[in-house]
Amino acid sequence: MVNLLKKRMTGVLLGLLSIALIAGFTPQFNAPAYAADNDPAIAPGAAVLSTGVNTENAQIIYYGNHDWYVIAYDGKDEDGIPYTYVKTDGNTANLYPEGTVTLLSKDVIGEVQFDNTWSGNAYGDANCLLKKRIDGEGGIVNDFSAGEQYAVYQRTLEGGGQNYGLGQPSSNLISGDSVTGALLWPLSAAEADVVVRELSSVAYDGFLEPWWLRSPGNGDYMAAFVDGDGTVYKEGQQTNSGWTAVRPAFFLDLSSVLLTSAGIGGKISGDEGPDALQAQGGIANDRNEWKVTVKDTAHASFTIDSNNVVFAEDGSSVTVPYSGAAVGDDEYISAVITDKPVTEKDAKIEYYGRIIKASSDEDASVTINLAGKMGENDKLYVFNEQVNGDKETDYASAFNEVAKKEVVPDTTSLAKATIKGVTAKTYTGKALKPAPKVVLKGKALRAGKDYTVSYKNNTNVGKAIVTIK
Repeated sequence: MVNLLKKRMTGVLLGLLSIALIAGFTPQFNAPAYAADNDPAIAPGAAVLSTGVNTENAQIIYYGNHDWYVIAYDGKDEDGIPYTYVKTDGNTANLYPEGTVTLLSKDVIGEVQFDNTWSGNAYGDANCLLKKRIDGEGGIVNDFSAGEQYAVYQRTLEGGGQNYGLGQPSSNLISGDSVTGALLWPLSAAEADVVVRELSSVAYDGFLEPWWLRSPGNGDYMAAFVDGDGTVYKEGQQTNSGWTAVRPAFFLDLSSVLLTSAGIGGKISGDEGPDALQAQGGIANDRNEWKVTVKDTAHASFTIDSNNVVFAEDGSSVTVPYSGAAVGDDEYISAVITDKPVTEKDAKIEYYGRIIKASSDEDASVTINLAGKMGENDKLYVFNEQVNGDKETDYASAFNEVAKKEVVPDTTSLAKATIKGVTAKTYTGKALKPAPKVVLKGKALRAGKDYTVSYKNNTNVGKAIVTIK
């Protein structure tokens, strides 16, 4: 019955499309969505992705050669409320973990049968073609680079789910055994309920084909799916239905995201060199399309030598020694200036620049001109990054803060110093201030820098006191 309805609906939609074209206009199925007003074109972390979560203004990320909707941020909706479902035991649990961004493929990615061997509706079964299409050899997960996979938060798909309609099953479970370490996965019926309710205006407008869910249907050879109009069919359809599409999701680990920038033209730098820092104020992303810079293992060894950082006396520049950088054609030593520590959620990037190509030399260093750029409370960070262009994920080290070291006064004892130049003086009626010469361990010390001198009872006849410290 579902197959027949689908075919009829497709025919009607095609007919309407033909009429629209004859009338001289093209129907627009997907209206563009925009980011929040004044969203910066580049920002630390991923907080900019929390705007419009799972709504018609949902943010979109380019990742793994595909486009993805943000359907949950830190496990929550746009208002900061966790998404929940009712478990088999009747208790409520969160759908998504904190510390992640939940991403759903913006488009369906090909078509596949759930299973074509009549083995059942267990997503973790060896014969499940849907799972193979997602994470098997040649599957969608292989569109992700090693660095992109490293930034994905792996998930366990809990097993033991019953067929729909039996007792009080959880619609978030899969049939059969649990699947551990999943990078990508289909939504469950419980998750699809959330997406349909809040993302429908962009998630389904223009979709003309259904897509699989991982939940079992109402029979051993039935699996749940979402129709092209957004209807969630928990009773499912036969697992060997071959016209059903794949629409995976995944968790992006928030702790792995160093920067989020506009998908096109979001990382604007000056020309390579000490003056590369480019002001970012006033550069906004007026759309909802982003790319991310993620921390990966290839850049994890990068570090700066904080003990040998040299600031110009007037603070106009700084030279930073570094080591452990990943090197190559697209590898840079970059820097940002922020208005507060990057660990604070509302930190803003004021300047960004790709300063110099990364070097593996033993004495490698980078010089950055700071004149007129750093305020009293601003922070400077240096990092190693691979820059890959618009709509492509970049890879980087963690931020390394570059800070001026506070000068701690040398409190070396002068008890063993040799003092010369303080001898008996003739009364003159005026205060006498002989200038002592202080030598410590064979080195002449400098008055005013290495020590201070004070005088007491040094005007009248008698015993005067000269204090050196």
